[in-house]
Amino acid sequence: MGTRVAQKDRPAPPTSNPGDIVSPPSGVPHSDAVQSEAGFAIFDRNLRLVAWNDAFFTVQKLPRDFAERGRKYEDFLRFVCALQDLGIGETERQTASLISQLQGAEPIKCEWQRSDETAVRMWAIPIYGGGLMCTSSPVGADGVTDDFLTNTAAACSRHDVLDALDSMADGFALFDHDDRLVFCNKNFRAIHDRVAQLLLPGLSYANLLKSAFEAEQFAEDGPNAEELYEIHKRARRGNSETFELELSDRRWLQCSETRSADGSIICIRSDITEVKKHAQELSGLGEQLTEQNLHFNTALNNMAQGLCLFNAEQQLIVCNKRYLEIFGFSPDVVKPGIKLREIMEYSISLGNYASDEANSALSDRPNVASKSEQSVLEQWLSDGRVIAVLHQPMQGGGSVATYEDITERRMSEKRLTEHAEELEKTNAELQNFAYVASHDLQEPLRKIESFGSRLQNRCGDELGESGQQYLHRMQDAATRMRTLINDLLTYSRLSSKEIELEWCDLNQIARDVVSDLEINIAETQATVRLDELPLLEASPTQMRQLFQNLFTNALKFMRPDVKPVVQVSARTFNKNPADTPGATRRVCEIVVSDNGIGFDAKYADQIFGIFQRLHGRAAYEGTGIGLATCRRVVERHGGTIHAVGTLGEGAAFHIELPMTSSQ
Repeated sequence: MGTRVAQKDRPAPPTSNPGDIVSPPSGVPHSDAVQSEAGFAIFDRNLRLVAWNDAFFTVQKLPRDFAERGRKYEDFLRFVCALQDLGIGETERQTASLISQLQGAEPIKCEWQRSDETAVRMWAIPIYGGGLMCTSSPVGADGVTDDFLTNTAAACSRHDVLDALDSMADGFALFDHDDRLVFCNKNFRAIHDRVAQLLLPGLSYANLLKSAFEAEQFAEDGPNAEELYEIHKRARRGNSETFELELSDRRWLQCSETRSADGSIICIRSDITEVKKHAQELSGLGEQLTEQNLHFNTALNNMAQGLCLFNAEQQLIVCNKRYLEIFGFSPDVVKPGIKLREIMEYSISLGNYASDEANSALSDRPNVASKSEQSVLEQWLSDGRVIAVLHQPMQGGGSVATYEDITERRMSEKRLTEHAEELEKTNAELQNFAYVASHDLQEPLRKIESFGSRLQNRCGDELGESGQQYLHRMQDAATRMRTLINDLLTYSRLSSKEIELEWCDLNQIARDVVSDLEINIAETQATVRLDELPLLEASPTQMRQLFQNLFTNALKFMRPDVKPVVQVSARTFNKNPADTPGATRRVCEIVVSDNGIGFDAKYADQIFGIFQRLHGRAAYEGTGIGLATCRRVVERHGGTIHAVGTLGEGAAFHIELPMTSSQ
């Protein structure tokens, strides 16, 4: 019953002038779009009835209730097969067979006899893009001709194609073998919006380019019209090309020119603006990352310390040149991926460790790297160098390690320690010598003073004026010697004895010192003014020495005919210690000022040296130890002292002391 139509029986391709569009059937029931004595029906891609004429039903003697939109094509086949009295099973088999044949692209021809024995022929022609066109007529009738089949199939197929092309996201245009526009879809018009009114069938490709350039459709730095037309001509010769094109509104197109079998050119325009933008962003990000990576490598390789980055499995991720230099590693061996233990084994093989240190280094370094807290390890190399390894774990696993050659630092520390020990030993010996010598000098000094007194008492009259003068000078020298020895003893005790700290009321201590100097104050007609002084933790005895030396110094270096005035003031405040960043401590500043002879500012530090005097003994008495004692007292309490003086106007001594010893 149903036989496949041979290839030679297929309708020929439609012929039409460029730009002619064959109108399709209206797609509504009982369509009169195609006038013919033959029956005519169109089924959609789901093989359901969408359009027909009356002849389709009358020719086949089909029931009128079949003429409804949505009727399945297999219902018609099943009805026709049933007319042949094949039985239900054979009818279903034949129906299924005919349906399966529609999967191909070839037309299918069926012939059968109606109840009045009239032979009927039906063609089922697949439509491009899906769907089916069916015609039916009595065998031998004039209604079904080649032209009818050709034009109807072309109309239905073209209608489907045009709908499909208009729904494309890309721009589509077809130019015939004479380079004249046959068809373009709406997105092609949207892309070429500045010349959209010219996009009519028959427009030449060259004129399209010319008009587009005159309308400034394309970016200035892109290809010109001649270059684009040359691409089109190469495509005409079968050399299909794809290229990118920028429009003047900054949109980007991916363009393809492809030659079809009949010599026409298919032009596809895809808007790739977002893709291009994303690519540019990625390119910019890549350049930025490249630049950052260059900066990182430059910084990494200019570090004074060696640096390594290891992952959670203790595999090397990156290291710098300094790390390789410290251990003499080859970059061909120590490179990303090598394990830390392998690096240590390699280092041992290079002789970086003495035999007794090799096993320790091999175990210690990986153990440190596995720790989850920061740690420091020192590696002693066989050539005497000391390398400090700082391990810093990273969040999420892995670690950063820095390697610093601290050999010179350790040598300096060793030298400083040895020197400090020598100084401490020497200082202790000097202090012991000063203490012992001072005690040993006391005995002959007492004899000098004793025999001098006896000589004065018993033989004074017999010595004469010259002898009396010699004896007086000897006794003065002995007195000065005793004062010097006592001052030395006091100074040595400041360094040798541990000080016992307690809360001191500086007001009471200052008043006691003023009381002790009462006679001297009265003789010089001096005025001593005491402001409110603070309580602080200190040695009461040494604070007394401090005030006594400063008050005595102020009364001694008075100006002639100017009554001395000694002013004592104080303030407390918070201070940031230079040796402990971020910390604060409470300190007090005590200022002892006078209106005496003052001093030249260039001697501000010299006056605190032991035995240092700015004036001769004939002008001012003293041993030159008083201010040195003041400095030693202040320094032993963790404070500082400095002097500010103006020659002929007076001096001021500024003392800073911590309020408590725990600060």
